[in-house]
Amino acid sequence: MLGYYAAVSFIDQQVGDVLATLDELGIRENTIVVLASDHGFNLGEHNFWTKHTMLETSLRIPMIIAGPNIAQNEKTDALVELVDVFPTITEITKVTPPATVQGQSFVKSLQDPSVNHKKQIYSRFKKGDSVVSDDFIFTSYTTADNTIEEMLYDHKVDPHETNNVVNEASYQAVATKMRDLLTACMKQGLQIGKELDVSAMRS
Repeated sequence: MLGYYAAVSFIDQQVGDVLATLDELGIRENTIVVLASDHGFNLGEHNFWTKHTMLETSLRIPMIIAGPNIAQNEKTDALVELVDVFPTITEITKVTPPATVQGQSFVKSLQDPSVNHKKQIYSRFKKGDSVVSDDFIFTSYTTADNTIEEMLYDHKVDPHETNNVVNEASYQAVATKMRDLLTACMKQGLQIGKELDVSAMRS
């Protein structure tokens, strides 16, 4: 834990140095600053002392964006994905992105934090796939013995994901909707892979 505090303090100093340099150069007002990080390690949540899970603690990351025509000192609950960052920056800078770029610009949410961006976002790690909406997260993963397991958490009443409601009768309609959303996201991901010829890119 002390190591984490030290790391955060160190990075905070580096960010401060960068911003101070922008001020010294007089370019702060026309510079876009994007601060993002990976999700780091779980520090005891759900009894995990590890990095990768399909829970909220491993799927969310910090992201701060500042620059011209961006709302100051505001935060938004809009759902965004890392693939959305590049098209966002190209829109702000009025640069046309390549046709192969995935993601969607969330400039409107930066200008007005009340504007929603996406209805759902998708994440994958090894044999686990998750879809997140405003109120729910649904995960399907394949175990070592090839069994399909599912999780559904209601973030409105269970923000810390302590009660898996995927088998509860009152959540079956939600489970079906989220399962369908996840299937659609997974199919889209496979199609993107075909369009980009991922196998060739990795060879």
